[in-house]
Amino acid sequence: MLVAAIAAAALASIYVFTKPRIEAQKQLEITQALEQVLPKATHFVKITDELYLGEKGKELVGKVYMVAPVGYSGPISILVGVSKQLVVTGVKIIALTETPGLGLSATNPTFLKQFIGKIKEDKLQAKEDIDALTGATITTQAVCDGVKEALDKSQN
Repeated sequence: MLVAAIAAAALASIYVFTKPRIEAQKQLEITQALEQVLPKATHFVKITDELYLGEKGKELVGKVYMVAPVGYSGPISILVGVSKQLVVTGVKIIALTETPGLGLSATNPTFLKQFIGKIKEDKLQAKEDIDALTGATITTQAVCDGVKEALDKSQN
């Protein structure tokens, strides 16, 4: 029991010291992702965990939505940038648990670039107006659904 207590105390102290550093790293990753999906913005204002306003100076240039459609193996956390003109400016996958070699290919920039320029009126259907990932149609459609959700939210 003594060894377990010492190990638990050591883990707790390490956690206390590393938690702020881990949180800072997560925030840096989010900031970099925001800049990628809405490149015209110079700074971002967090409204909620799911919505950021992108501004250049004091002018709103667009919004970034965090969506989490369900893929083959679970939720896929996606940031979607939408301009003031309601056009997708970028898509970045933040986290996913899809099948290695198949669904994990959704993070490939070539795959994600095909969403840039899409609008609400586009179908956003795998194998129709979006090239599906080989062996990962469910993942592809989940990303499509996430982009649709962001575009729907941008209408409000």
